[in-house]
Formats: sequence, C-alpha cells, structure tokens
Amino acid sequence: MNLSIPMQGLIPAEIRKIFEIFFMMLVVACWSSYSHADTFKYDVMLLSELEGFDRFNIESGRPVKDSQIDFEEDLFATAALNDWHVLFEGLIGAVSGGEVEADVERLIVGRDLAEENRLWLGRYHLPLDAWNLNFHHGTYLKTSIGRPGIIDWEDHGAPVPTHVTGGLLEGAWHLDDPSVLSYHISLGLSPVYRNDHLDPLDLLEPLSQDNRLLAALRIAYKPHEFLADETGLVVAASEIPFNQGTLRESRLNLLGAFVFLEQQGWEWISSLFLVDTASRFRSGGKHDDRFANGYLQAAYQLSNDWKVYGRLEGSVGLRDSLYLEQFREFVQGRQILGIRYEITGGQAIKLQWDNAVRTRSGHFDQLSIEWSGVLK
Repeated sequence: MNLSIPMQGLIPAEIRKIFEIFFMMLVVACWSSYSHADTFKYDVMLLSELEGFDRFNIESGRPVKDSQIDFEEDLFATAALNDWHVLFEGLIGAVSGGEVEADVERLIVGRDLAEENRLWLGRYHLPLDAWNLNFHHGTYLKTSIGRPGIIDWEDHGAPVPTHVTGGLLEGAWHLDDPSVLSYHISLGLSPVYRNDHLDPLDLLEPLSQDNRLLAALRIAYKPHEFLADETGLVVAASEIPFNQGTLRESRLNLLGAFVFLEQQGWEWISSLFLVDTASRFRSGGKHDDRFANGYLQAAYQLSNDWKVYGRLEGSVGLRDSLYLEQFREFVQGRQILGIRYEITGGQAIKLQWDNAVRTRSGHFDQLSIEWSGVLK
C-alpha cells in the first residue's frame, strides 16, 4: 500500500486506520498479559529516520529529483502467547515535497506446529534472500542507506515482488549440531502493476485490486542456528496483472542464490537473481525475455563506533527486457561507498556516495546523509 495525501488535515484517515489496527493489537496484548502473565511475551520498537540527499552529474534531459529530505517513523511490534504469534509493522513518512505516506507494511498471525515449524497468515516480506528476510523498513538496523535495487520496496522501483499476502510455512531441519537447513514456503497474492510500479495488496482496502497467485521456496544452510550466517537458494513464480499501459500481464519465474557472512569484523551480503518473464499485450501479442541482476556489499568494523562499507550492483539483459522497461525507477546498476558512525547504542549517522543508473532516469551521482535511531 502506498498512499500519497496532502499535509493539510489534522489526522488523515489512512494514518488513523494504521493506529487503530495497532491499538487493537495493544488491547489484545494487555488482556493476554494480564490473563497469562507467565506465557505472554512482546516487543515494541520505534525506528526513526531523517535522510537528505543531493544529486549531481545528472544525465542531460532525464527526469530526476536533484535533492530531497525524507522523514520516516517505523513502528515494529511482536507478541507471543503460548503457540500463537503476531507481528505488526506500520510506516509513516513525509518528504520535502509536502506529502505523507502511510503503510501497513506487515501484519501476520502465526501458529507453532510440531518440530520447530511455524505457519503464518497475513501480509509479510517475501523471503527472497538474506537481505529481505533479515532487514525491515527501519534503516537503523541496516549498515547502508537504502537497499539494493532488485530487492528495494515496490514503490521504490523494484521489478520483483518484496511483499506478499497469504501463507508462509517456515522451519528447519537439524544437521550436525549447531548447523541447520532452514526453509520458507510462500503461497499468496502477488502485487499488481499500476502508477509505474508494483503495488502489493492493500490491507486497508483488500478488495480494490486484481491480485494473482505467487509461490516461492527458499532453502538455506546455516552453520549455526542462532547466527545470521547463511547460504542458500530461492525459486519463485508469480503472475503480475498490469492496470496501465500496453501490457495485460507478465509471468515471472525467478531463480536466486544468496550468501550472508559475518567474520572477523567483516560483513558480506550478496545475491544473484535470474528472472524469466512472459508478457502478454492487451492486443493479444506476447513477448518473452530474461534478465539477471546481482549485488555484493562488504562492510568492515573499524572500531566499536565506526564502520566503512561499499556495494556493487549490476544487471545484464536489460536492452531486450520489455518487462524492465516498465520500471522507470529501477536501479539497474550502482556503486556505493559509505561510512557509518554509532552515536549511541541506539543512534547512528551515515554518509554515503552513490553512482547509479536507472532504467529511464539515466545516470546520476548522489551524496546522502542519514540519521537513524531505535527506541525500545
């Protein structure tokens, strides 16, 4: 869901709905805590972000904003009662252009099954790679400013789904202690294409879109069950209906490999995706193509407070991809250098330089500074 509404008005209806949902969760949580004080657990985090950027060396004649200031508040909450679990994430943001964005990013209910398996129902982040599984909308927990283009949020130009509404089965098989083989099986509703980007199912207006099916399987080897390190594969298939333009629908088949390692002060996170698309025109014709995209990010902890990082992103097969041409904000290639300073245990400052290429917006350089924090 991505709602752009004027700043005028005291409390827009969409933001009220988000807080109504969260308030209902709090009521249930308080009642459960009172009735089952020995079995109820909860966690609430408020993650804040203030970011400004300036762009230069913009390719002549391309429509690119040259500067912007963003502010976001991300409310993340989890609760558990016996075998039941609830996860909520709501986002409210404002940009310097005078718009407010309100999103219910995730709302899922889970039930523990036998042998460390859990079934979730609701809207969640599609488990594609290590990035999309481990990091959410609050930027404090991420080393860098922003996400790789291929797995960025849908309204930021990502050409593959990153949110899905439906069922998620997750669990792990124990190997030699403490290593495990984890799995995630997703089946739900994919986004639709409108307003030049993918648009996931709107929890506040669930009947407003013609969503189709999406299925995905993610398998990962973790040398230690309770550490982030993992290496794995993901396969996914989805059908994307188009609500604008000459295309009627596109079918996506995705195969990916990923790795996440933290060793001796280094942090490595990388993914490679191969995507086949079969697009159908409203006039009855069809067009099939494929593309590949990958990224590699490395970070090094200089001291307890300072960390430096860099990221490379690249794509092949873009010239022949009719599907990718529909995503004008998609970052098809980028080089990043940055530094992060930990102000306190819950606040950080990041300074980052990007050299990026978008599908339709062309090439530009960007200098960004961000303050982010978490309140628990």
